Amino acid sequence: MKIYNKENSKKEKIFFNEIFEDNTRFCKKINQIEYLNEGEIPIIDQGKSEIAGYSNLKENIYNDIPAIIFGDHTRSIKYIDFPFLIGADGVKVLKNKREDFLDKYLYYALKYFKIPNTGYNRHFKWLKEFSIYSLKIEEQNKIVRVLDNIQEIIKIKKEQLLQLNELSKSIFIKLKLKNKNWDIKSFAEVTKVSQGLQIPISKRKKENGKNRFKYITIQFLNGSKEVEYIENPRENVICSEEDILMTRTGNTGMVVTGVSGVFHNNFFIVRYDKNILLKEYLVAYLNSKEVQEEIKKRAGTSTIPDLNHGEFYKIKILIPPINFQEKFSKQIQVIAKSKVEIQKSIEETQKLFDSLMEKYFG
Repeated sequence: MKIYNKENSKKEKIFFNEIFEDNTRFCKKINQIEYLNEGEIPIIDQGKSEIAGYSNLKENIYNDIPAIIFGDHTRSIKYIDFPFLIGADGVKVLKNKREDFLDKYLYYALKYFKIPNTGYNRHFKWLKEFSIYSLKIEEQNKIVRVLDNIQEIIKIKKEQLLQLNELSKSIFIKLKLKNKNWDIKSFAEVTKVSQGLQIPISKRKKENGKNRFKYITIQFLNGSKEVEYIENPRENVICSEEDILMTRTGNTGMVVTGVSGVFHNNFFIVRYDKNILLKEYLVAYLNSKEVQEEIKKRAGTSTIPDLNHGEFYKIKILIPPINFQEKFSKQIQVIAKSKVEIQKSIEETQKLFDSLMEKYFG
């Protein structure tokens, strides 16, 4: 990988291990049990979220900022420009020791790299594999401003999605507050659930074709696995975009709709009495705080939570009259349309960001 422009580039080629030094030795790591979430100092680990928790252990604080954080298990890169604490799980602090490189510019360059999963990441040997041609500071600044602006747009749009989710919840709560001795039934009375298909990797197809359906797995939905296909599945494990799926093991209680294909054995498909329940209301009810807590409780506290049919059927559901559900459904559909438009905008903006990363660092 190199960045080279005849007008703006210096001639020297610099390897990243000549740019960074390991400052992890200056960080006193804290244990997971100390993630109090009641303190003022952010805790940084190698998880997906920028901040893993908070603590008040001020004697452990790291102030030499900005810093670039590397997770040696996840191969994640984070740019941190505020005082922080380091979590104990495989976190390293890369400190830029050169004045001719901007920290944020180096952060984006490292984000572009495909850091090898070699098992020696914690020793930073991979830094010797990558080099960079030094641009003038003014040019680095221009690149950083462009990429920062696009990232800020994506951040704002994701916040809009969160706000729409909160709006959906508030509408649902208002509906429940109108309860005028409405019926309460068990899920056994109004739904029927069945598990999906578990199929060996050897029988999964990599390409689409006749009588093949996308394999709906948690890994596929969260983007960590490429699409796979199942050939000639039985009919009762095929779902449409109108169906409701819910995870029964692992991250139990995650509600999924708007997907079609063959669903994995980790999912229930939730079929329901459409004479007394509308889809939007049932999805909101399954996602409500009280029901989510009950689902997780009934799934057990073992290493891998597992919600069986019988425990799901015991959960109670409040059933408003259809006219109330219809009004709720219309409001939710308007919100859903806005969410689709925002999500599409996020994807388009992300494509622009990716293309610019390729232009600048490819």
